[in-house]
Amino acid sequence: MLHSILLFIIGSSHATDYFKASKKISFLSKRLILIAALVVSLSSVSHSQKFLLTDINSTHFSIDRIAQQVYFKDFYSDTVRKVDLKNMEVNKTDFIYLPPILSNKQHLLVYGKTLYDIDKKLSFDFDVSEADSLGYMVNSSFPGSFSPNDSIFMYGNPKYYIPMNDSLLKPINTGLSVYQPVNYAVNDAYPQWSSDTSFVFLSGDNVIAEYFLKSRRLDTLVSLANYTNFLGFAYNVKHNILAYSTTNDTSEIYFHYKNSEKDILIFSPFRDDPEIGCWDHSGHYITSLSWSPDDRKLAFLGFQFISFSAAGIYIYSLDSNRTYKATHCNDDGRKYSLKWANNDTLIYSNSTDKFLYGIDVSSLITSIEQERDNEIATDFNISNYPNPFNNSTKIFVTLPNNTTGTLFIYDSLGKVVKKYYLNNNGKNNYEIIWDGLNDNNKSVSSGFYYGVVKSNDLEAKNTSTIKMVYLK
Repeated sequence: MLHSILLFIIGSSHATDYFKASKKISFLSKRLILIAALVVSLSSVSHSQKFLLTDINSTHFSIDRIAQQVYFKDFYSDTVRKVDLKNMEVNKTDFIYLPPILSNKQHLLVYGKTLYDIDKKLSFDFDVSEADSLGYMVNSSFPGSFSPNDSIFMYGNPKYYIPMNDSLLKPINTGLSVYQPVNYAVNDAYPQWSSDTSFVFLSGDNVIAEYFLKSRRLDTLVSLANYTNFLGFAYNVKHNILAYSTTNDTSEIYFHYKNSEKDILIFSPFRDDPEIGCWDHSGHYITSLSWSPDDRKLAFLGFQFISFSAAGIYIYSLDSNRTYKATHCNDDGRKYSLKWANNDTLIYSNSTDKFLYGIDVSSLITSIEQERDNEIATDFNISNYPNPFNNSTKIFVTLPNNTTGTLFIYDSLGKVVKKYYLNNNGKNNYEIIWDGLNDNNKSVSSGFYYGVVKSNDLEAKNTSTIKMVYLK
């Protein structure tokens, strides 16, 4: 089902300049898929403990990250309640049908055609000439969302962009007066903001596009081959990363970097999680991709294509370039609507028992990192993230026990441009940040570089190499 979107511009005196739709679509040239240099098996040492939010059945919810409260609709009535994550108390609200939409940084929410300032106890009605253009937003498949800095609110169903005057948090009747239709469709995959003036959306089954409000430009970010579709996507605003999962015999997750035409394979089930579970059958799905509020962790669900009765929760960490399993695939039913309450806690709904659950992933990642630091190292490993990079990249090196080594960075001509000495000092794992400078503290040129770690142990004679792409 296709539908259009409606944007309310908050605090802009030049809002009407945004609303001339461009017919120009610039398609990217041939795409190159890069497979990550280091294959890291997923650790299954421990799994996070889940907790029940409330004994009231529910499947639809939204999260107030500022107050740490979860709004949810009673499954057997139209009542919307909220549970406080600090003390787990449940209270009724004045909302019905579906939970409100919460902002990112200010303490605001939108319900229907009204915006509320929760702390100041003020409300603002979106005043439009055609009231019907708003429809029943609470029943739309995409209810709406705030831009990263809360300057724009996007509705899912109507066919209009509506600019707002720059007086937002006042009582009713401050009003909207101008609107202009924009005639392009967005399908049921939720649009996601890529900045305060642009958003990405799924256009058809195999194209992700980006629309820029100020320049009125519509670009194609990623285009898949025929018979391969997107299952889900999530945009990391801080690092400008589009994470997406695809359908095929093997569903996988890729990272698309806007400053590069190369997409990197981040997670492949049979490569990174060889355990029996979510990947029992040849067909499977990876969905519900969601970045943490600090943009450092990507959560997603994996479940079987043949049997939809179960789903496992996985966490990919940008810091460690690793994927962790938070729950088993067969852990009490099918999960969906995976959302972050804070940087350590995920909330999800379970369609099997129709309850809401939370899960703390901080202990999972910490314990696995500690185990990695304490494990007996017998081999050389080297990886880096991000790759490609344009400012700096983290290089992760693991040396065998009681071994020292040297990390060399070579240019494409085989010349050493930078070296780091890895003295054991009782540890095996190193994180080196290379900022694109050579040993003379001068910036190197864009291009391919090779990170080579070599053992200082003449008997071991171990080396390991990665290829890096530096983009200025």
